[in-house]
Amino acid sequence: MIQDNASFTFLHRIEEVELNIEDGRWQSALALVLTLPDICGGIAFPEIVKRYRDGRAVLDRNQRPTRDVGNQYIRWFDTYAAPFFKVSAQDISPYICGERCWQLRCEYLHQNKGFVNTEDNTSIRFHLGVNCGTSVCQLDRIGSDNSLMDILL
Repeated sequence: MIQDNASFTFLHRIEEVELNIEDGRWQSALALVLTLPDICGGIAFPEIVKRYRDGRAVLDRNQRPTRDVGNQYIRWFDTYAAPFFKVSAQDISPYICGERCWQLRCEYLHQNKGFVNTEDNTSIRFHLGVNCGTSVCQLDRIGSDNSLMDILL
């Protein structure tokens, strides 16, 4: 097997997501989609960097400021994506905000969590739905005080 040098653009990543969806590779599609705000956040908000308590920027080994990936991700999602995650146009808040998406990203990509939902210490649980026709199959609030939210993607 000959391996050529591979170079992938942002558009290639989106095409790969679409191919994964067409092939029914839902987990692969979700994993790739969850990386898009990482890329976009770094481009849109390069000024958001990690800082020490005294305010100095944390530098990498090349003496450049270190990205604060989580805050870049959350800010980008809240600014550009969250408005599309409302059940109705009249809703004030989206059902998935930057912090929730960051939670899903971290748990799904790095901790193999997010869909097992055996933890009792979270108020939000994500579920991967298939063939539901929209990005949100169902949105249920469970519990008398609406303290637990199940989000079906």
